[in-house]
Amino acid sequence: MNLENISLSEKTKNNLHQAGYSQLTNIQLQTIPPVLAGQDIIAQSQTGTGKTAAFLIPILEKLTVIHKPQVLILVPTRELALQVSEEARKLSPHNSLQVAAVYGGAPIYQQLQAFRRGVDLVVGTPGRIIDHIFTRQSLRLDHLKFVVLDEVDEMISKGFLPEIEKIMKKIPTQRQTLLFSATISPEVERFARRFAREPILITSSTDDLPSNTKHYYLETAS
Repeated sequence: MNLENISLSEKTKNNLHQAGYSQLTNIQLQTIPPVLAGQDIIAQSQTGTGKTAAFLIPILEKLTVIHKPQVLILVPTRELALQVSEEARKLSPHNSLQVAAVYGGAPIYQQLQAFRRGVDLVVGTPGRIIDHIFTRQSLRLDHLKFVVLDEVDEMISKGFLPEIEKIMKKIPTQRQTLLFSATISPEVERFARRFAREPILITSSTDDLPSNTKHYYLETAS
């Protein structure tokens, strides 16, 4: 589907064109309208289907830059935190959106400086986010409007559930909750029932997966 046929502002469309987007994937087409309408969602989507842009596009469309944390995106790994934060910057070149990637192993003083300067969108791993919220009290959530849990099934399987629950209880109840998961396990369903408001279920077609994937194998001596 061509970008011109979806209800987004010209500013967002220009940003997307500049970032190289002309067609939207299935998960993006299904996710953008309900997020724009203010609904909570739980989306089942594999890696490679465009899920990062699926939640970033409608969030950035609705966001007003105020340099105070309005979006919190929780991810299981440092690598994904860097990937999502880079995609957010890529999709918002024409505004002054401030993005911070927050994860363990990175210099804490750089993260503290970012919060002091002011950020709109925070991407981080649960442990370091808890450090900033509860221990250092450097991340305030008063203005938070969106919380995204990316790869929530992986975070639960890695044992992050107690930390995620602690964070969610601190977040204002007037928020939009977006859950993305490769599998909808009973644990993911229970989490959604506790922390999302009547979320709609979205499933991504396997047609979204790259068609030019190549597979290789190596034979080794036993």
